Amino acid sequence: MTDDDIIKQTTKLLVVGNTLQRKFSYCSREVKMELFRSHCYSIYCNSLWSRFREATLNCLKVCHNDILKRLLGLPRWCSSSLAFARNRVNNLDVIRRHSVFSLRSRVELSTNSIITSVRQSSAYVCGPIQQRWLGLLVVHNMSSTRSTDKLWLVGAPATQELPSSVLPNREEVLCVLQYHAKLNPRDLTFSVRQTALNVQHQYSKANIPTVDPCDILKKVRRLHEEYNGLKKSKSRTTGQAEENRANFVACLKNLFDVAHRDAMSKITIKEDRDFLEAQRKPGRQGKMGGMDWAWVEKETRTQQRRGDDGSRAAQESQAFTERQATVELESSTSSSSPEEQDVIASPPPKRSRRAPSQKKILSPQVSAALDRTNISDRKAAHVLLPFAEELGANTRELSFSASTVNRQRKRHRQEKAAELKEKFAPDVPLTLHWDGKLMPSLTNEGVVDRLPILVSGEGVEKILAVPITDGKAEPTANTIHSVISEWAISDRIRALSFDTTATNTGSKGGVCVRLQQSLGRDLLHLACRHHMLEILLGTVFSALIPETSQSPDIAAFVRFREFWPYVEQDHYRTANEELKEDWVDDILKLCQGYLRKDHPRDD
Repeated sequence: MTDDDIIKQTTKLLVVGNTLQRKFSYCSREVKMELFRSHCYSIYCNSLWSRFREATLNCLKVCHNDILKRLLGLPRWCSSSLAFARNRVNNLDVIRRHSVFSLRSRVELSTNSIITSVRQSSAYVCGPIQQRWLGLLVVHNMSSTRSTDKLWLVGAPATQELPSSVLPNREEVLCVLQYHAKLNPRDLTFSVRQTALNVQHQYSKANIPTVDPCDILKKVRRLHEEYNGLKKSKSRTTGQAEENRANFVACLKNLFDVAHRDAMSKITIKEDRDFLEAQRKPGRQGKMGGMDWAWVEKETRTQQRRGDDGSRAAQESQAFTERQATVELESSTSSSSPEEQDVIASPPPKRSRRAPSQKKILSPQVSAALDRTNISDRKAAHVLLPFAEELGANTRELSFSASTVNRQRKRHRQEKAAELKEKFAPDVPLTLHWDGKLMPSLTNEGVVDRLPILVSGEGVEKILAVPITDGKAEPTANTIHSVISEWAISDRIRALSFDTTATNTGSKGGVCVRLQQSLGRDLLHLACRHHMLEILLGTVFSALIPETSQSPDIAAFVRFREFWPYVEQDHYRTANEELKEDWVDDILKLCQGYLRKDHPRDD
């Protein structure tokens, strides 16, 4: 069976890839590519594979692609074809094609009598190996294949352009947005902007005024968020999820309306108004015809006339300025009587502007007290002014505006932060801790994902920063490295303490791997395993209570948490105080058996 051979080659590649990554991770790119060509091009008997499952071969392809990405330190989501092309190495399909072409050429050109008889037999001409060879050597048009990849819930493939004869509906806008999102998977803003430009261009072709471009961007982004929200609940089968999908599908054929709210009054041509009304009806009745050359010529003449009027006004303004300068020059050179000179009015004296006060109204202690009590700048200005008046200060010479308070508080914070960084110079090995937390936002009523970063050691425990992060591996690692570099403690980091999430523990592009690459040395990993226990507990809970909510706040637990302060916590009884003796023995045997087993992950 060919599947077994492919699995063996996959296992071999995994061993080779792990060895290359472990031993040659700090070598140059040229050395890594030469090692990749030497050890990963040799796929034993791949030209003779004929009967196998595509899933098995796809596993081998993924393994081959991942070895190159891991060797180069690339993230797993990056394009494999682009990585192979930039580094000028062959992927698995090219390697198989070379092997098949070499073997087939030797068979076709061989003069051996046995090979000649096999070559002329029907088993060779019509057999599965020949079919596999032709499938590899003949390159098919992939564009037609990819064009049939339909989007979930939409039923249409991603396209680059909008229809040219009608205004776009929600389905067509979503297809264009998904096309740009696939081309730029890490830049959603660019994809939204390109889609919004296409929509705006389509409306301008129809001579229909639109809302502000920023509003078009917001509407396109809302459509993307709505579609992504449904994709996240793709596996749910609840009634609410099915209803949300049905409502979304029902609205896909509706017009993606970004016309101005006063478009009907702003459009001067009756045909354009009728066309917009027809497009807003179900089915988008009507289509745009060819170019209206009469209207184009009229608009061209209008724009040209406006340009001529503008240039004429500029010329008249320049000529008037020159005449005024000439009159002033002649009057200054001509003689005048003392009476005439007395008539000339002197310019009024300029009022001297009082320089703003540079006195400090906040000391570091007062600024720290305002921060600890969470008093805003505007409230602090209202509070400090009557205090200063009661203490006898001359408030006319002091500025108590909110901006002044804000500037002085910022300056005190910066000075205090610089002082703390200068004094913090530990001489012991440190453990670096980080863990993302949802915290209240400082600018609105929502929450933001922040990343507390701290270090600990013998007699040392220090919070370094709590920056905002998006939870992805690369920006998280870059943020942590910049923070420890700013505090000048990179050489003291010896261990990492983190949660066992894919973002942190990823073997190719996780935060731990990136930090070790940035610091240039291996670090001790102190992983927290509570996530594993949460998964086990969640599975048990789902098995006991099938109708569970995926929300982080479960109603039963919320009520229990609110009632907890009223529970007598010193006097309690377990749900089952008396266990049968055979239950106790079974549980003890089970626990002892698991303790005797070898657990590599210590879960």
